[in-house]
Amino acid sequence: TPLASIIGFTELLLKREFDPAEARALLEIVHAQAEWMSALVGQVFDLARIESGGRAALCLAPTPVDALLVRALAGVAALDPQGRIALALAPGLPPVAADAPRLAQALINALDNSLRYSAPGSAVLVGAWAAPQPEAPAVLLEIRDAGPGMTPDEQGRLFEPFWRGQRQGAGTGLGMAIFKEIMDAHGAAVELVSAPGAGTVLTIRLPAAGAIDA
Repeated sequence: TPLASIIGFTELLLKREFDPAEARALLEIVHAQAEWMSALVGQVFDLARIESGGRAALCLAPTPVDALLVRALAGVAALDPQGRIALALAPGLPPVAADAPRLAQALINALDNSLRYSAPGSAVLVGAWAAPQPEAPAVLLEIRDAGPGMTPDEQGRLFEPFWRGQRQGAGTGLGMAIFKEIMDAHGAAVELVSAPGAGTVLTIRLPAAGAIDA
């Protein structure tokens, strides 16, 4: 854990003499772990705020889908220097009922997850189209990756706080839990389709502005 690393390496620095290069290497580890812990604590509080506030804490307004995606892509730009994310948006999409910063945060978390768990260089496809009638007006968002896919057990735990898959990377295990809480607060339905070796497709049904009471 980051706290164990911080305590362990600072104890080494206090008890032993190191040459400047070795001391700097240890301090860089401590700094990286402190940053990781700061992110973790921030996400824990963020999740608690979303869970306690629910829909009442959102500032809903008609929001264009393309604006949400532009904001989300900017949020994962550092993770996607190769431009792996490809957009395919149907024309004439209705605006959705959204708290734009929160919904963009959820999409950033989902895209971050797809980029981290996909094979380097593989594409992450993001599509959006109007939900077919006679359902209530809505927009369907799809995030499709070519990652390792998930077993049924992994799929059941994807939105569980602190759970991470086998390819853990540097995540905190809270990103997808926060994603689900934000989607639930927006009244959005989330569908997950995945299988080992077949990638993952995440489909989000977002109510159009005016489709449900704000």
